[in-house]
Formats: sequence, C-alpha cells, structure tokens
Amino acid sequence: MLDTAVHLHKTAQQRHRLDRSSRPLDQGFAAPNLKPAAIDETSSGFFDAGGSTAPSAPSVSGVVSTSSAAAEAETKQKLLQRLGSEYMRLLPTPAMEPLLSVRLLHAFSEVGQHPGVGVKGLQEICRHMCTEVLPALRAASPDHLLTLLWAVAKLSSQERVLVEEKVSGSPRPVHTDLFNQAANSLFARVHTFQFGQLSYLTQTFAMAGFYYYPLLNTIASAARLKLREYDPSSLTNLVRCLARLNFSNESFFNDVAERVPRDLESFQPHQAATLAKSFAQLKLDNKALYEALSVKIQSGTMKLSSSQVTP
Repeated sequence: MLDTAVHLHKTAQQRHRLDRSSRPLDQGFAAPNLKPAAIDETSSGFFDAGGSTAPSAPSVSGVVSTSSAAAEAETKQKLLQRLGSEYMRLLPTPAMEPLLSVRLLHAFSEVGQHPGVGVKGLQEICRHMCTEVLPALRAASPDHLLTLLWAVAKLSSQERVLVEEKVSGSPRPVHTDLFNQAANSLFARVHTFQFGQLSYLTQTFAMAGFYYYPLLNTIASAARLKLREYDPSSLTNLVRCLARLNFSNESFFNDVAERVPRDLESFQPHQAATLAKSFAQLKLDNKALYEALSVKIQSGTMKLSSSQVTP
C-alpha cells in the first residue's frame, strides 16, 4: 500500500508541474474553477434539420461511455480513500519518514483527497507535523516546509473542514499551531528566498487565511530588496495575496507603485487589473500608478473576464 501511495505522489507531482507550467503564478495554483461545458445546440439534437426543438435520442455508445467514466471515477475515489486511510495509519509509525509524509500529503492535496477526511483528521496531521516533522525540516531545504504548509492550507480550505469548523464554533483554525511554528522557523531564512519563493509563501498563508504580521512584514521587506529580480507573475501574485490578507507595508507598496509603470510593457492586461484591484482593496492612493494601469487594462479589456475587471 505504501508503494502505491508513493506512485500517487509521483503522479500528483507530474500533474502539479503541468499545472504550474501552464498557469500564470498570479492566477494561483489552486484547483481550476471548473464550469459546465457550454451546450452546442447545433450538434446535440436541440435543433434538427426541420427546425424542431425535440432532442435526438442519445447514442448507445454515449450512454456506455458515460457509465464507464462514472464507474472509473468511483473506483479511483475508493482507491484514494483507502490510500488516505493507510496514510493515516502509517503516519505515526517509523515507516513514515518525515520527508515522505510531507510529499505524500502534498500529493493528496493535489488530487483533492483529504486523507484525514475532516477536522479531526487534519488536527491529527497537524499535531504530528508539529512534533515530528517540523524539527526534521529545520535543517532541510525550505522548499520542504513550503510544500508542507501548502498541502495543509489546501486541505484546511476544503468545504467539509470549513463547515465542521463553523459548526463547532472554534475561534482558531485547525492549522494555527503548525503555521505559528513554521513562521517562527522561517524568519531567519526569508531573506535568502528568491522572489518567486516569497510570492509562493505569501500565497500559502493567504490560502490558509492565516494572518501573521511579523512574517508578512519580513516577506514585504525581503521582497522590496529583491524588486530588481521580480517577474510580473510573481509580483502580481505577491501583491494580490497581501491584499487578500489585508496587509500593507508602506515602503514595499510605494516601491511597487514606482517600479510597475516603468516596466508596464512586460505586464499582461489581466495582471494590471489584478494590481489595480489589490491597491484599491488596501485603499492605497497613487494616481500615477492607477493611470498607468488603466491604460494597460484598456489595451486588453476585450481579453479580460468579468472576474478580472469586477471589484
């Protein structure tokens, strides 16, 4: 079973790489917002040659295909549930090495499967990570800690966990202790992060809805010193996530407001719209920046979706 779980990790890792390479950083790494496919009325039987609106009978092959897909999805779900149960069983045992536990948890989060099912299971995972895994990660690459926080943030934002937290009336999120300890471990290392890592870390805290002023302030200070090495996607994502957390660092945002208009050619219209929206959310007034962003947005308005231009 553990070998199968490792295979799951590799599959999710490949999927994660594909997702990251095909989606701009400022749009986030969360699962895409899936919408029902639009109905093609000219080819699905809604209109026949004579103008009738009577739908045509579904083909036998279509019914078989749908049934097969449903059966396959059910089989995969059952397998994921069994793997999740096995992960929880092995987690406190010597068989589950710290880095392996992190990689597998990340794999589960990428395929949308919570191995602990709900709040109780996530609490168990977080306690184990605090006591057994974090000490081992302090001497390892910070990427492993970022991977752990990302996985927990995704699992803690699943609908079942959020509903259970709300019903229980708990004033503290499940992951509070883990994120507090992780933040304390990261303080001394944040200034060694590349700009993209700073953006990724901030997105993790934003996704978890975890506001930790000292770390966010350190991230903003480090990002300010590295503005010369930023890329439009990572900068847009960083600004968006800070705004989502309602965090403002005057020096950082002033430098961003001064730098962006000079580099505006490298930004996409949707990135300009995200920056404008983020500055507005934080009630930051910079006329020159808004005017420059407005020109960029207008140049590509037809390419923007309503969610990118609506406050």
